[in-house]
Amino acid sequence: MSKERANLELLREIRKNRGKTQAEVAEAIGYKSKSCYCSMEVGLYAIDTGTANKIADFLHMTDLEKLAVFFPD
Repeated sequence: MSKERANLELLREIRKNRGKTQAEVAEAIGYKSKSCYCSMEVGLYAIDTGTANKIADFLHMTDLEKLAVFFPD
């Protein structure tokens, strides 16, 4: 999935509403530091399908949230 396709603002909002930090998400999806996750969340790198699934699972995103974030078109 291209970085332009993801609704990154909504992803940040959901993460914050769940009370999770970027560091917590990074650790949960197997990243050694938050910088790689942060780079995705600000749009510097694309979020691949596997990573999107890990993020969605960790944040307990609903199906509608997943669609709105990862397939906003």
